[in-house]
Amino acid sequence: MKRKAAAFLLVPFIAALTASQPALLHAEDAPDSPQALRKAEMEFMKVSLGSIVAVTKGDVKPADPADFLTRRADALYGVARNIPTLFPEGSEGGKASADIWKDFDGFTAKADALAVAVADLRQAASTDDVAAVGDKLKAVGGACGACHKPYRE
Repeated sequence: MKRKAAAFLLVPFIAALTASQPALLHAEDAPDSPQALRKAEMEFMKVSLGSIVAVTKGDVKPADPADFLTRRADALYGVARNIPTLFPEGSEGGKASADIWKDFDGFTAKADALAVAVADLRQAASTDDVAAVGDKLKAVGGACGACHKPYRE
């Protein structure tokens, strides 16, 4: 009888523990987590860069290329200049390497270099010189890679 009572008491405890495991194991998937915001912002940058690439390759021909490119570059800059804030202490997880927090100054320097490259892209985007935008885009890609190589898993 004591075994049945003990088992009866354990069932709710085990059920609650089991039900909480997905939340404990995947806190970074919560929509309000720093990891989710970081992932969304990086995806936004990827899509924005893709649209700029499409214009520079001639795959997309907006009515006003300078306006189109400037708007995309402005949006990119808004994210790029705030990248360090997307990695608050204690927000490890996702594709972010633990080295970010071990070398936050180095990480921030690379993020700052990206912001400078995107600022240069913004300047080029405000002209009608699509080739200049393409050149600046290469610098942005290099800055992205310079950060992803050491700080992305």
